[in-house]
Amino acid sequence: MNIVLKELLRSDFTKNYLEIDYDEKLKRYNVVYLYNYAHGTISLVDGIKEVHRWESEEEAESASYLSRRYTSVFLDGMVNDSGTEDDIIREVLKYIDKQTISSEEQEIILRALDFIRKY
Repeated sequence: MNIVLKELLRSDFTKNYLEIDYDEKLKRYNVVYLYNYAHGTISLVDGIKEVHRWESEEEAESASYLSRRYTSVFLDGMVNDSGTEDDIIREVLKYIDKQTISSEEQEIILRALDFIRKY
């Protein structure tokens, strides 16, 4: 089962995104991907979990000429930070609570989030 939920702030800007690829026969998550525009991303692909946070405005600024003229905020490196992970999961859960989804999909999503927390 493939579950994709996407919340837009405006037509070209994603606020929250969730993608889960769940193998019902093997009872296994192939892909779990969570995105939040304010905090970062969590991905669990083939048993490898990565948590990335967005860099701050100060981190985005640097001494280089291009960075001063064209500042942008990118994903920082991987972080081992349960706070960032909790923030992302909390925001995605708020979004999911507003959605009309089947009980089966909701159960798969909640189990995936528990799985991520324990991983």
